[in-house]
Amino acid sequence: MFELEDIARHRSRTLRFVGAALVVLMAPTLFWIGRSSAGPAVQGRAGKATKSAANVPTGKTNVVSISGDIPCTVSPNYADMPGMAVTFKLGGTASRPVIVMLQAQWFMPTEGVTVRIRFLVDGVVQSGPTDVLVVERPTGVALTDGAHGFDFLSDPLTPGTHTAKIQWKDNGVGQGCVANRTLLVMHK
Repeated sequence: MFELEDIARHRSRTLRFVGAALVVLMAPTLFWIGRSSAGPAVQGRAGKATKSAANVPTGKTNVVSISGDIPCTVSPNYADMPGMAVTFKLGGTASRPVIVMLQAQWFMPTEGVTVRIRFLVDGVVQSGPTDVLVVERPTGVALTDGAHGFDFLSDPLTPGTHTAKIQWKDNGVGQGCVANRTLLVMHK
């Protein structure tokens, strides 16, 4: 009987020792996995809201959707993206923002290319995110295409007719192209 108690006690100590050893060995690995998946200096990169709005009235939507052409940008300077302009009429008497959404199917024939966009109303770049990376093709990556987009919030606009548009540019390495694309302006 005493032999079984000694064996059980020995097994219990052995299991506790093995469990503690696994925790000690795995803790640095789990810590490293957590840090690497979070990216470098996550706390230092945390963004602050540069613009926000609540209860933005959006009873109307003006939209343009284009397919059938594939324009390309080959300039590191911003230019109007073909077809991506929407004219809309903001009613009422109070100034307020509008919500602008772009979705596009990107085609990157050249390695190392990045494409950025920005949002303008009546020719004025809006505050907030003003230089948004929407697509890139790193060197050594096979040719791919995919849909990417970004949502913008305009500065407060006075009632009346306005034109929202998207401009784009590349990093000067080569072509960045867009195929099917849609621009929505949500307002009231």
